Amino acid sequence: MVRIFFLQLEAINFLKQYYKIINKIMSNPVWGMLAKSQTDPETIEEAIARLIVAHEADAEAHIGAGKSLENHKSAETIDHPILSVGPNKLERNFFNKMVIATSLQSLDAFTILSAETELNLGGVWLNTSTVLDDQAYLADGNTVGLELQFNLDPILDCQLKFDLGTNHDIYFGLGDHALTSDGPFVGLKVNNGVLSASVWDENGANETTQVITGITLTNFNKFRIEYAHGVGAKFYINDVLKATLANTTPDGKTGRHFLLEMYNRTAGDHLEAWVKPFSITIIS
Repeated sequence: MVRIFFLQLEAINFLKQYYKIINKIMSNPVWGMLAKSQTDPETIEEAIARLIVAHEADAEAHIGAGKSLENHKSAETIDHPILSVGPNKLERNFFNKMVIATSLQSLDAFTILSAETELNLGGVWLNTSTVLDDQAYLADGNTVGLELQFNLDPILDCQLKFDLGTNHDIYFGLGDHALTSDGPFVGLKVNNGVLSASVWDENGANETTQVITGITLTNFNKFRIEYAHGVGAKFYINDVLKATLANTTPDGKTGRHFLLEMYNRTAGDHLEAWVKPFSITIIS
């Protein structure tokens, strides 16, 4: 009887310990192994794994306003560790570009004709006299070996503003021009206040134009002129495409990369132009 009593006592102690362990386990369950509900046996861990796979397979998961890829794309500057971007990740023609960036702190590299000229850190100012048909111009020097070649897809970025007389002819852009050297030209013209995209052929004999409206020329505007060999020319003003001229542009070469020329067509008036530093890009 005594032995049976002790056996019963040991069994009771075992059951007490067993229930303590069970209670501890039940009070601290492994959360991820629990079923999602009484009617769905899928565990939480299994559900998380399934959703991650679905997310990775969704090609538009991070695209859209406020999402990571859109924010990355629209960010003005994306920083990367130094030396982390290799040449094969750069623009295809990155190493084939020639970029001429002017400072306009000196006019030694330019030819200029002006009734008055003022050069400062912000650019250059020039003007015509009040004499009928007086001319003023600013152009880079006519150099041999560094000619502008239209088959190398030149791009001009510049900023200008004008004080206009009553009647005038103004041209600014890439290349020479028929009024001065009978050469090719891709740029913009202002005729009596009307702004147009303008292209002259290689002989300076034929002009193609497209009128551009809505631009206040007495304010500084940002102009971008792109020519694509065999395609044509595009004209952007303040980052907005304003004109497109099909492949009527020359494929030859000219000594001048940049040209601004002005003609005063009314006696007593005069024209003024302010030119900020500009750049010319050529894919060689």
